[in-house]
Amino acid sequence: MIHRREVLATLTLAAFARPAIAKSGDHRDRALDAAFREHAPPALAAAIVTREGLEWSGVRGVRRFGANDQAALDDVWHLGSCTKAMTAALYGRLVEQGRAQWRSTIQELFPDIAVHPSWNSATIRSLLMHRAGMSDSSWLTDDWLRMAQRDKTDLRKQRRDLVKRVVERPPAHQEGSLEYSNLDYIIVGAAIEAIAAESWESVMRRELFAPLGVTSAGFGAAHGHVPWPHRNIDNIPLPIDPHCSDSDNPAVIGPAGTVHMSLQDYARFVRMILNEGDGFLSRETVRTLTTPFGSGSPDYALGWVVVRDRPWAKGTMLGHEGTNTLNHAYCAIAPAIGKAVIAFSNDGMRGAMATVAVARRLAATLT
Repeated sequence: MIHRREVLATLTLAAFARPAIAKSGDHRDRALDAAFREHAPPALAAAIVTREGLEWSGVRGVRRFGANDQAALDDVWHLGSCTKAMTAALYGRLVEQGRAQWRSTIQELFPDIAVHPSWNSATIRSLLMHRAGMSDSSWLTDDWLRMAQRDKTDLRKQRRDLVKRVVERPPAHQEGSLEYSNLDYIIVGAAIEAIAAESWESVMRRELFAPLGVTSAGFGAAHGHVPWPHRNIDNIPLPIDPHCSDSDNPAVIGPAGTVHMSLQDYARFVRMILNEGDGFLSRETVRTLTTPFGSGSPDYALGWVVVRDRPWAKGTMLGHEGTNTLNHAYCAIAPAIGKAVIAFSNDGMRGAMATVAVARRLAATLT
């Protein structure tokens, strides 16, 4: 279920062609209505975030296709790969505490593993920028995903075992070349676990969720009165019971993309980035997180796609999309104007189109 589509291409297209949106009355609600009507996902939520917090938010649709359980503003949504920026920020938090370093190599992070010499210069930063030479295709196969879903052993052990299998062999790609890979972030998660001597999930709760005031977050498919994920069969959304094992990717993948939380709580994280740390991280660390490898556009920073010269953003845009093919999340941040657009859906196909569409329309209202 891992989504392997290149995230850079999508963000380049979506950032943004400018549709005509009237700037009067309930124009933001109309933007949400138009995207929801055009693509018809089960549910669609969106918000505009500023340096002060939520400026506007809205939700349309139902938690489960075919039912009458209306989606609510305080529902939780699956972030998918928008989790990556949180894993990078979490590592930055450990750096600021003096417990980690950006220049640490894979061998230094895992001294008891016989790391192949070809990985000698690969660092945490190159992993976070998808430039260490990793590739999902050799390791995160469909067979592996099915096996990982059944694996009930300790997640720290699962992640470390995966690291061992991968780095004992040479890289799939030349270091320095951009290859978007979930494996990079699983390895970073394992490094965080090695540093903290506890699970990535526990460190995330204590060092990121709690300080930011995030109370709705969890990992994997959320349970209870929440939006169900949907798989499209013949273009019809099929609700997937969140208790089913295939309602999300295996938990071992967590650092690359299994966090869920409410729209309001995700806005807290985005607001922190807009405010260059906001007391949670230093300005220097946030600049490290948001500075890409090179001068190209788009490029990848540490958990963020960076697209330069976006008219609506008055300059550089930071963004990401996330999906487990059953949900979709989208974030676009414009640091120069101090605003961001976020959008979520409980559908991976119609929802993907709807989140991008509403983000485009909302971005057009910001200028």
